[in-house]
Amino acid sequence: MSYCINPNCCQRQNDESVLECVVCGNPLTFYKEGRYSLIKPLGNIDRTHAYEVFEAKNLHNNTSIIIKVLKSEETEWIKRFEQEKSILSDFKNLGLPRLEKQFNLTLKNGHVLRCLVMEKVNGDNLEEWLQKNKKKNNKFQITEREAISWLKQMAEIIDKLHQRSFFHRDIKPANIMVKRISNQVVLIDFGDARMVTGTVVDPNKDVTSVYSHGYTAPEQMKRRAVPQSDFFSLGRTFTHLLTGIHPDQLPTSPRNDDKLIWRDKAPQIKSKELANLIDYLMEPNFKKRPKNTQEILQRINEIQYRSIPKSVLIGVAFTIGLLIGILIGGGGVYLHLKFNNDRSLIEQNN
Repeated sequence: MSYCINPNCCQRQNDESVLECVVCGNPLTFYKEGRYSLIKPLGNIDRTHAYEVFEAKNLHNNTSIIIKVLKSEETEWIKRFEQEKSILSDFKNLGLPRLEKQFNLTLKNGHVLRCLVMEKVNGDNLEEWLQKNKKKNNKFQITEREAISWLKQMAEIIDKLHQRSFFHRDIKPANIMVKRISNQVVLIDFGDARMVTGTVVDPNKDVTSVYSHGYTAPEQMKRRAVPQSDFFSLGRTFTHLLTGIHPDQLPTSPRNDDKLIWRDKAPQIKSKELANLIDYLMEPNFKKRPKNTQEILQRINEIQYRSIPKSVLIGVAFTIGLLIGILIGGGGVYLHLKFNNDRSLIEQNN
């Protein structure tokens, strides 16, 4: 089946043999001699949404891709579209989808669609991953090792964004992909990302609201998002992964509704330091969260070091000591031989 790109078409599914939509007449292959064709929408199509996202095919090389289509012609949405394009163009090889192309498509009725063509990540987003790994007892299995690995990868991606003065503002399981083969994570959906400027942290200024219930930081709910808001969302995402329970459904502290009680729902976590770090990320007051991503990465490195068995550390230390001994010993032998050789030459010359 081919899918019509016209968001106002009343019958968008068409047979593959058809070149134009049988209802609205718009071409089913488009951009430079019909390079792209839509296969199916990703998620539910909602006419009230500004965007639609499709799995598509590049007919020139027969590869699967993702095409994100901006339907809205409002200035604010066009700015977000241009920002996402800019981020994906500038932040290559940083755990983000690769941007292949950007183009505008004018429909027969004159409506202009703005399109981003991105690589298709071979994997699932974490929301899908949770559903696929659901157990009979409504629990999900994520090991401590996976948690540490994914958390570190996410911190490294956020670090690169923050270093370039961007913060994401909508980190949640649906916006994180996991590659099937490598188990690497990829952060997606940058339409709501924002530059870190004075106006963002100025309490007298307003910022466009972005809410994902259960994941959005308290200050962001009050339209005062800061870079540390990403840390809160990251912590909430990992409580969901570790417990299998949506943050909105976890109990909260009697003293603070924004503080989750979750550790007893994640018995597989043996590292108190890891649990402490996740709670640190989710501090209700953003000033009590990590100051920056480097602090998070340092804590993760310490957790990884402590998780190495003592026997392994002793073995590594012994091996290093042995190598140093060999190098020192080898150096001594070399100097001894060189000294004797030089002395023999001197004696011969005399």
